[in-house]
Parts: sequence; structure tokens; C-alpha cells
Amino acid sequence: MAEFSRKPLSAKRRGDSTEGALLLLAKEHGIDYREEREKGKLFREFSFDQKLKRMTVVWNTPGFGYEVLTKSAPEILLELSNLSDQEKKQTKEEIDSLASQGFRLLGFGYRRIKTADTSPSFTREQVERNLDYLGFVAIYDPPREGVQEAIKLAHQSGIAVRMITGDNPLTARAIGQEVGLFATEDQVIEGPAIEKLTDEELKEVVSRIKIFARVSPEHKIRIVKAYKELGKVVAVTGDGVNDAPALKQADVGMAMGITGTDVAKESADAVLADDNFVSVVAAIEQGRLIYRNILKSIRYLLGCNFGELITVLGAVALGFPVPLTPIQILWMNLVTDGLPALALSEDPGDHHVMNEPPRRKGIPVLDLLGKRWLLATGLGLGGLALVTFILLDFVSLPEARTAPFTVFVVGEMVASLAVRKGERLFSNPLLWVSITLALGLQAAIVFLPPLQKIFDTVPFF
Repeated sequence: MAEFSRKPLSAKRRGDSTEGALLLLAKEHGIDYREEREKGKLFREFSFDQKLKRMTVVWNTPGFGYEVLTKSAPEILLELSNLSDQEKKQTKEEIDSLASQGFRLLGFGYRRIKTADTSPSFTREQVERNLDYLGFVAIYDPPREGVQEAIKLAHQSGIAVRMITGDNPLTARAIGQEVGLFATEDQVIEGPAIEKLTDEELKEVVSRIKIFARVSPEHKIRIVKAYKELGKVVAVTGDGVNDAPALKQADVGMAMGITGTDVAKESADAVLADDNFVSVVAAIEQGRLIYRNILKSIRYLLGCNFGELITVLGAVALGFPVPLTPIQILWMNLVTDGLPALALSEDPGDHHVMNEPPRRKGIPVLDLLGKRWLLATGLGLGGLALVTFILLDFVSLPEARTAPFTVFVVGEMVASLAVRKGERLFSNPLLWVSITLALGLQAAIVFLPPLQKIFDTVPFF
């Protein structure tokens, strides 16, 4: 259902885009749909059925009788029509020709029925037969700008993009080729063929098929389940009521914010505000960047704290006094650790993050690389601070404590740069601000008498 605003200067559509296109077509041919609606009333409606690929209304116009109006996939409507075999063949060729160019097609059928046929108990099978084939319309939905590049970027980053649609397979193939999803030699599988496959056979099929056409909600659920059973993380986009089961079944369901139904939005985990696939890939890129920044911050903080632990425990184990006072440790954890960690979480991104393969399911935050970083940073910082403390302990305890305290602060600033390995040195101005601030505050703590008393430090010279 769709309609247009009554304001003379406005052509804003409310409702389904396909229905809106049909209303525009009627308007261009001098038909006022509001007047037509006022002439009669809806007597019966058979809603769109995903399996049957059609919908029908029975319309009653006083003085004219009852009319059956059917809208359907045109090749399916042909089988319900009263056309001759030759006419059906010729029409099917026209349908295939337009579908192969990427047009979405809708066929229309019509017949008048007698009053005796309008019993409330009549079925759609009784109504949807022997129809006059009125013809079909071709609708072209051009891919949005940037979709082809987004699909290419997704493939580059190890994300397999698949098309699951109720459209004609020829239409799906043409659109897939236009956006770079589909190669000439690739195959398209249709819903009826999916029904004949066992779950094991379907798992083999989904691993190589890129486009699924003429599918029903049940088919979508089976396809999503098959991918999940293969160990894939599955994200599904959808806008209609019929997409809701697949949205729920997926690891991440994304409903369309503009054209999506309330049912689809309630079933989804996220809502795509602009209905644009480009935004999905951009969100994945941002998600990867956020995760990578979180990892850097965690590795940095754990490495620094592990070093502090080694210094304190090492000194106590060797019979020396505690090398760091509680307020010094608190200062490092809150300020000199905290400022760079916050800056690392704001590291700017680049497309390099999309050159990495997807993270495996269940991988720990501290993987082998993270554990190596933890050991190297902890042992390096902690060992250097401990040696410095032991050497200066023979001079005086305040000097011995000031040295490892400063070693830690300077070392942590170096570690904040090292944890960004592979990234441009000056690409994060916020990190350099935090480093400068931390070092400046540390100098003040060491050389300003009021702060020396608080932090138990002495100047080096």
C-alpha cells in the first residue's frame, strides 16, 4: 500500500516504494487513484504469499459488479491466465529479456466474477484462475552509489557477500553482475531447488552459491542455519515481515530504518538508518577499528601494570624495601597509564584494517601476540625499574624510589608508541598531547618541592 501527499507542491510518497512507482505510473496516464478508490470498495483481499508470489483483491464497484485484480510475478501469472500456449511463450521471452537487464517485473491479471462467486467462504484458488493477462511493468532500482566499491572492500576483508531475494533469477543475476557480486560463470539457485536439498546438501551449496532467487522465508532460515553450521558469523539485512525469521536466526540482524516494517525492526539487532549497504561495510570497518583500539589499550595497560608488579614483588623477594609508594602507583595507574590509554582508544582508522581477515569466533582478547607483548613489556619495564632501584638503594631510599618511578613513566610513554606498531607515528595527535602532558607532570613531581613532599621524590640534580 502506498499514497502520495495531498499537498499540491509535494510528491512525497508514504509506503512501499514499488506501490509508489505504480501510483506514479497511473498518474502519468491520467488516472487519479483516489477517485478510483472512492468509486467502489474492497470486498476481499488475499495478501501477498511468498510461496505463491502473488496477491489478489476482489473489488466491488456499485453498478459494475465484482472484479478480481491480481498482482504477481509475471511468469507465475502466465500459468493462471487464459492466454494460448504461443502467447505465453512469447510473453515469457519478453519477461526474460527485461529481467536479464536487471528490471524487477510485476504482472497484472483481471477477471469479472458473478455475485454467486463472492461467498465469504471462497478460496483464492477459486478466484485466481482463468485471468485476463493485462500485461506487466518493469521497474528499475539502480544500485546506490558506492555499493560496488563497498562489496569489493568487503571481499577484500574476507567477508562473503550473498544475495537472497524473492526476485526473478535473471533479475538477481543482472543486479549481481552490475554491483560486482556475481561473475558470468557463477550459478543462481532458486527456492524450489532449495526445497529438494537435504541440510547436508544445502551446506555444500551455500559454500559456493552467491545468489539465491525466488526464496521464501523458510528458505532464508535454512540458508542462514547452513552458514552458521559451517562456522560462519552471519549478518542478515531485511525490511519486510517475511524477513523477520531470518533476522532473528542470524548472528546479527539488521533491519532497514526507512522502508523496514515494525516487525522487521523488532526482530533485528540493529536498524540501518539510511537503508544503504555501504553503511553496513562502513560499520564493519568502524567495528574493527574500535576492537583493534580496545586491544591496544588493554595490552598497553596490562603490560605496564605487569611491569609494576614485577618491580614490587622482585624487590620484596630480594629483601629490599618496596620500590614504589602507594601514591606513586596510584598516580601511574590513573594519570600516566590512563591518559595514553584513552588516547589509544581514539586512534584514527585507515583502510588497512579492512585488509585483515575476520577475527575467528571465540578468539581470546589476549592471543599469542598479546601474551608476548605482555611478557616483553612487563619484563622490560619491570626489570629496568628494579635494577635502577637496587643500584640507587645504596645511595638513599628517596632517590632509589624516584628513579624507578620516573623510569616507569618514561617507559610507559615509549610503550604507548610501541603498541601502535605498523601505524604512522604522528597520526594520533591526542596521544602526543597525553605523552607531553604526562612527562610534564612527572617533571613537576620530581622538581617542584610541594609535589616532592606529596609523592616522596627528590630531584636528580
